[in-house]
Amino acid sequence: MDEDKQKPENQKTLLSDSGDSPAILPDGKEKIPLGSGVITRVLGHGGTATIYEIWNPQLEIYRAVKLFNPGTVETALQRFQTEIKICAKLKHPNIVEIYSVGEWMGLPYIEMEKISGTGLDYIISSRGALPAVVCTSVGIMICKALDYAHNQDCEIYGKSYHGVIHRDLKPQNIMVCSNGVVKLMDFGIARPIDTSFKTMDGLISGTLQFLSPEQLAKGKLDFRTDIYSLGVTMYEMFMGVNPFPQTSFINLISYKTKNKFRPIETFYVKIPRRLKLLIYKCMHHDPAKRVSSVVALLDELLSIHSALTTKSPERIMAEFVLDKSDKKNVFVSRRRFPWCSAVLLTAIVITVIAVNITGVPAKLKQFSKPAISNVTGIIKAVLTNSKNAPVMDMNRKKTENTADTGKIPDSSNIISSSLSASQNTEHAVRTASVKTKKIKPLLENLKNEYGADDLSTIMEKALRDKNYSTVLAVYDLMTPEQAKSQNVLIFKLRALSGLGDKVQLAEFLQNTDLNDGEFYLAKAKQAYKGKNIPGCKLMLEISLTSPHILIDYEILKREVYYYMALCETALFDAGRSEETYKNALDAWWQLKMALRSEPGHIYNKKAASELQRMAKEMQ
Repeated sequence: MDEDKQKPENQKTLLSDSGDSPAILPDGKEKIPLGSGVITRVLGHGGTATIYEIWNPQLEIYRAVKLFNPGTVETALQRFQTEIKICAKLKHPNIVEIYSVGEWMGLPYIEMEKISGTGLDYIISSRGALPAVVCTSVGIMICKALDYAHNQDCEIYGKSYHGVIHRDLKPQNIMVCSNGVVKLMDFGIARPIDTSFKTMDGLISGTLQFLSPEQLAKGKLDFRTDIYSLGVTMYEMFMGVNPFPQTSFINLISYKTKNKFRPIETFYVKIPRRLKLLIYKCMHHDPAKRVSSVVALLDELLSIHSALTTKSPERIMAEFVLDKSDKKNVFVSRRRFPWCSAVLLTAIVITVIAVNITGVPAKLKQFSKPAISNVTGIIKAVLTNSKNAPVMDMNRKKTENTADTGKIPDSSNIISSSLSASQNTEHAVRTASVKTKKIKPLLENLKNEYGADDLSTIMEKALRDKNYSTVLAVYDLMTPEQAKSQNVLIFKLRALSGLGDKVQLAEFLQNTDLNDGEFYLAKAKQAYKGKNIPGCKLMLEISLTSPHILIDYEILKREVYYYMALCETALFDAGRSEETYKNALDAWWQLKMALRSEPGHIYNKKAASELQRMAKEMQ
């Protein structure tokens, strides 16, 4: 007890009433009193706080309570207390409203309005690029919230300040209500606009992809840092992708300070020129060259919005959330037809025409159709930019000949290549015929053993029996068309994983094009084993937003959360900081929430072990 008395008062609040161990958070299943009501369920879980839904029987209304997690480091508590002081002073229709603050079992909490709606991050991930009027509507309402915050007078820790900057503006912190109102939330790292007010830990806080260059460089911050983050958010709304997919801190610093990101012009997207230029101006690396103020940004967005529609932003958003369309808009890159391919294509076409006009010598007649057919294939390959196109070999020949003689080779070389290809094709057909005679008995045996004629069904049954070699043997018996089936490719993926054949698995993952969550998860695991943490995180993010043909989504989500937690822990171990610690905490708590119905799961044990280890290292 003497040891406990020496601890700071706010450190003691992290412990239970007994002072011996951290308080145990409610699991959301029991109606435990919290705030002005009783807990009905858990809404979300983060590294520093858990959000509960509560029911207030007197007002007959649901509210949300953000409760600080026990066992968290001192700096996180100080940041939470600062959030309480800032949020309590912000009252605006486009900012989540705070009703009261208090303590539960020694843990501080914030009671706020419960929003009936959807996060902007989920909307973007499920619908992709959003319509222009939706983007301007969101931008307008967030600008109104920021304008209010930037001009709010507040007193924090006994000192008066004018204006608050959010510092963590991103789609995850923007909620779209069912009535069309857009609200800004999570002022967890918000700070007054004053150079004398430093962060508690002196470290970078926030999501790196949305932070301004001056935030990453720990420079002087003012309201223009929020303008930059809103610009990145608007870019992501319009394009459906983040302009800075890099996960390395060094790469992000480099790209952001050089104003280097993928231009909007490289996408097939119709966007008003004024809007495009406005986004670019918001995202400028030099604060002095950004939009001068949130008011100026709001005025320009209102002007653009009125040119697109006569409807109010709130009405646009209300209609948008009612539209349950599952269609996801994805804008692809513009592809320019390379001039060298155009020249080569012209030469091929001229050659083919010349052959047809002048006739083919008698000794070549037997090959004329295959040769011309192969030329047609070459033309198609050039048009589609195929990596395996025969034109690649011809380009190599052309380079070699030009280097030796300084002359462009005769067009007859093209026909010669085609003739050789035709002869090779005939040889391949004869070889395949011999193989077919040997394969038939094996195929019949497999059909009898598994009681099925369909090769895909045989693969599935063999996979169920863990006969991985049989699965791969059946795959080899399939026609090219059968082998392209998504189910078949996933069966092969599972078989290679089951055999533990790292070489073949790596080759399969590299050479296969399959849009499936399980496939991207396998690529993520391979990246993690190769210590490619950024690559692993990217594949994990893609995995959750991709179709999942065979794997159960809950299983997929559990695996993704586990490997994401491993990635964040690896980043924490590589560079211990408040930011990496918070990210790792969030990731492990996310996994624990996904496994709350399976307390004995091995991943839960791993989570508990890692959380305890990191907390000790941060003390």
